[in-house]
Amino acid sequence: MKSVFKKRGVIIGLVVVVVIIIAVIGVVTARNNANSTEYKVTTVKKDSPLLLKGQIAADNTVDVTAPSAGTSTLESINVQDGQHVTQNQTLMTFHDSSAENQVYEAQQSLAKANLAVSQDQANLSQAQSQSTAEGGAAAVRQAQNQLSQDQLAVSQAQQQINNLQSKVTTTVRASISGTVSLNYNTTSATGLPSMQIISDGQIINGTVSEYDYSKIQAQDAVKVLPISSDDKLDGTIVSIATTPQNSGVSGQISTLGSTGAAASSSTVSNYKFTVRINRKLINGFNVQIKVPQDTIRLSDSAVVKTGNKYYVYRVIKNKAVKTQVRVHQDNGIYFLDSGLSVKDKIVANPDKALKSGQEVSASAN
Repeated sequence: MKSVFKKRGVIIGLVVVVVIIIAVIGVVTARNNANSTEYKVTTVKKDSPLLLKGQIAADNTVDVTAPSAGTSTLESINVQDGQHVTQNQTLMTFHDSSAENQVYEAQQSLAKANLAVSQDQANLSQAQSQSTAEGGAAAVRQAQNQLSQDQLAVSQAQQQINNLQSKVTTTVRASISGTVSLNYNTTSATGLPSMQIISDGQIINGTVSEYDYSKIQAQDAVKVLPISSDDKLDGTIVSIATTPQNSGVSGQISTLGSTGAAASSSTVSNYKFTVRINRKLINGFNVQIKVPQDTIRLSDSAVVKTGNKYYVYRVIKNKAVKTQVRVHQDNGIYFLDSGLSVKDKIVANPDKALKSGQEVSASAN
């Protein structure tokens, strides 16, 4: 019997020890829970890139015009639709029959003037041989004057021929290098086929709404994403318009403006900007323009204002550290100026109970 009671005593003792251990663990856990409140933790990161629409286009298109109205007619078109031409290459040739007839008449006048000069030279020679006779000196002067007059007539006739010959055949040349667009179905005011030269250079015409206008700058590096492929091309913004194209539907892909609120499509002004890339694409292709953003937004709940100073709670080794930051507000949104770095972790929902140095049980967000 004594042995049985002894065993029971040992068992009861072990049970008591276990209960005490459990109680101690419970007390410690309760204390830890009292000192550790679960908070949401967020990672500091830059704003998402801005996505805008764009379309590939030639950076210059030149309308080819005929010579000024006159009697000339089109003799030949020297290029074909889709043909690549270089600057100063002949595109069209015109012929002026009236100028050609005038050249013929001027050539006849020149021939007569040359005959007159030949006769004047003979007369001068004869007068000079008889200069010792009575009245010989006067005859020489008369012959010299006549020769000068007819020589002037020859010079004038030759100049007239030169001027007229330049009008007989005229050409229209390419002012830039590029590809010819020739449409026989569409005629110009002169009745000639419509012709354009589409330059070799390309740009991307993009559109940005007034909500995101301040988010892009000339010389910004961007990524160009053709919607018909998986290509990612480097580009640079080269110009941004200062006057709106229209007031109407926003040209942006994302529906949120810089205020974070959805823009009303009936009141949004759109502005054109241009992007240049080094790679040749097909004119008319649609692209997305990805503009990186350097701004960092902080949620209103993460920022604690004390007097004129602003603080957040950084999470370092599971402890909340009160950290002063510099911020500015834009339409009620906090934007970070300094005090934090990208990838820092902060408490997204601090409350009045949170103290600097307090351990936090982080709930990732």
